[in-house]
Amino acid sequence: MLKARWRSFVAFAFVVMCVLLGSLYVARAPLLSWLGSLMIVVDPIQASDAIVILDGSYFGEREIVATDLYKDGYAPRVAVTLGYEPQSSEMLRQRSVSPASPKEFKLLLLRELGVPDDAIVVLEEGVESTFDEANLVANWVDDANIGSLILVTTRFHSARALYIFQRVFGDRNVRLTMYPTSVDYFNPETWWRNRTTLRIGLFELQKLFFYKLVY
Repeated sequence: MLKARWRSFVAFAFVVMCVLLGSLYVARAPLLSWLGSLMIVVDPIQASDAIVILDGSYFGEREIVATDLYKDGYAPRVAVTLGYEPQSSEMLRQRSVSPASPKEFKLLLLRELGVPDDAIVVLEEGVESTFDEANLVANWVDDANIGSLILVTTRFHSARALYIFQRVFGDRNVRLTMYPTSVDYFNPETWWRNRTTLRIGLFELQKLFFYKLVY
């Protein structure tokens, strides 16, 4: 009798597990699309005191968006943050090769895209994380008496970046507008179907949930 009940329980549990797994498989696309949407924030664009290009990409898509915003009159200044130079740069110099520094590369892009030098602000202190950037920009805002910013980054980074900036800026009377790029390769509807964007998405979700738990 006991064995029969145990077998019935195991059979029932197996059926329930199959139903749950089947439901998850059927619902995987909407669920993963929803997770993809959690990474992205796009605020209505409005005139601001400055545009800030967050560090982290060397493909030029952030500079393109920032330049378009500048030329459309949304802000009179474009500020850039700088990551640290890779160790290989010094090795290349020792071999008589002169690689462009992060600063030189970004200035070249902005100038070639049509942003004049007097509209470019370089926040010189090197940063290693979005948290570092938020603190650096907050200090600049305090010194420059800025009341509104447009933040430009890639789409998958936008939700986490805005969250960190909001936490760091605290009760400062500064309006933050997140306006990510629309030309990068991350698509929230299909991000899990490509190995590169899957890796990026999983890593970004991990960091997003971590910051929301810690801060």
